[in-house]
Amino acid sequence: MVRWFVCAAVMWAVFADCSRFWLSPEMLEVSLRNDKDQWELTGDVCGPVLLITSPSGIGAATARVLASRPCACFAVGLRYDEGQPFARIEGFSVANDDGAIWNDLPWTVHSGYLRVALPQAAFARQDSVLTIDWVDMYRTD
Repeated sequence: MVRWFVCAAVMWAVFADCSRFWLSPEMLEVSLRNDKDQWELTGDVCGPVLLITSPSGIGAATARVLASRPCACFAVGLRYDEGQPFARIEGFSVANDDGAIWNDLPWTVHSGYLRVALPQAAFARQDSVLTIDWVDMYRTD
């Protein structure tokens, strides 16, 4: 009996945290500037990831999260193609429709993509529109 209680408490703690809140693709509106770019919604241990495949390494997107509550942890993943993550980025910025802009956000190379964590303040309002711009580090290949 105690095991079930502990298991239920752990499950509640994991799923009650909105950083674990899972989004479905229907809860996200995305528009990409480059016709060759593609997006999908995936996730990692922290939460949802807007994974963008950008063969040119340069692009922009607008995104609107249509969720009843903002996520505490939301990230953008960047890659050239499946299994080919950006190695570094020269520029990355996020702006919301309130006029706030975030540059030079921390990033890490994750499993198959370069991961940029977006600040929670970007989701201060429900249904706010985010403008995301990226430029990869110059490539010689």
